[in-house]
Amino acid sequence: MKSRLINSATEKTYVVVFDEGDELVRGLLQFASQERLGASRFTSIGGFSEVTVGYFDLKKKDYIPIRLREQVEVVSLTGNIE
Repeated sequence: MKSRLINSATEKTYVVVFDEGDELVRGLLQFASQERLGASRFTSIGGFSEVTVGYFDLKKKDYIPIRLREQVEVVSLTGNIE
């Protein structure tokens, strides 16, 4: 994982690039911890060669995982880190 601060005005903006094989969630949490980021938001694009996505099943009241073991493109990934 590589990162670079590209804006340090009122809101800091970082670019974070993951290497092949890096785990996204673990990497984001590690980066946020290292940079002492409190309430933060992220937006992302990129690709995965293996990923687990899912959907919420209202009847089961749980997420149903779908494992993909193929190249996929992420056109929008957004979230918050608290």
